[in-house]
Amino acid sequence: MGWGQTLVFDALRWLQHHDANRALVNTQWTNEGALALYESCGFRRLPVGLCVLDRTL
Repeated sequence: MGWGQTLVFDALRWLQHHDANRALVNTQWTNEGALALYESCGFRRLPVGLCVLDRTL
């Protein structure tokens, strides 16, 4: 696991510890690196005008 995944999973654990049940992130459609990172962490693209990804905690 790289630094990006480590940071994302740490943030997700923090959210779960604070009773969150959903996490949303967004990035530009052209930011393939960020999209690949988020999708590798279990996020999925949502059909909205922005590039928003969703993940159940």
